[in-house]
Amino acid sequence: MAERRSKRLAVVLRLAEQQEQASAQRLADYRAQVTGEQAQLEQLQQYAEGYLDDYGQRRTGLRGADMIAYSGFIRRLMEAQDEQRRKLDAMAQTLARLQTDWQEKYQHRQSVARLIERLLKEENQADERRLQKELDEFSAQQIRRRD
Repeated sequence: MAERRSKRLAVVLRLAEQQEQASAQRLADYRAQVTGEQAQLEQLQQYAEGYLDDYGQRRTGLRGADMIAYSGFIRRLMEAQDEQRRKLDAMAQTLARLQTDWQEKYQHRQSVARLIERLLKEENQADERRLQKELDEFSAQQIRRRD
């Protein structure tokens, strides 16, 4: 007897599960990277705020060259923050693509699982009909033998 279709599709289901798990892992790893980058931006912001506060308090006693150096450093801090924000924006787009990829893999696995479930039900029903037919034929033979 040929192998049942539901059993043959189990291989497809395992492959879909592996793909979904790999996609979920990529998504989780990338989320962790995004979280790290967000923490780095927050650190930059806190550092810049502290530096600006310090600059505001010291400004009266500073020489011109020191003020220029402070303002240059603050400008570089702001540029670093802007660059970090651009990086996070790009990462958000990549994160959205990874999320979509995982959702597609999840839906595919769910579809294959539902198909297998439906096939199993149909196969079981066919088995029951075949068994009932065999029982009916056996009963009919028993009745004919008695007559």
